[in-house]
Amino acid sequence: PVSRLRITSDDAFLLSVSEDSTVFIFDVRDKEGRVTKRDKETVNFAEEILVTKSDLEEKTQSMAELKQKVEELTMQNEYQLRLKDLNYTEKMKEETERFNQELASDKKNYELLL
Repeated sequence: PVSRLRITSDDAFLLSVSEDSTVFIFDVRDKEGRVTKRDKETVNFAEEILVTKSDLEEKTQSMAELKQKVEELTMQNEYQLRLKDLNYTEKMKEETERFNQELASDKKNYELLL
């Protein structure tokens, strides 16, 4: 049995949906392709979309898997960033220490020259 009937916004087609998810599209224009005018205010369009329960469950499962992957990738990226930060911090310490040693050595050389 037919569960929904709707006319497209341009009044050119009639859509019919049955309980078994079958969709029929009827061309309701006349032979010359003209569309009969109707009162737009009397037509209420449906907000729902008909899908099967199995499709909905499949999409829900797929979304849950994708959310889990996003969380895993976020954790992995944060870990990699922490490792890089630690590495750069260590390099900065080494370079600062090397700079201070060179500065001390240059100070000694300067004092010897005076």
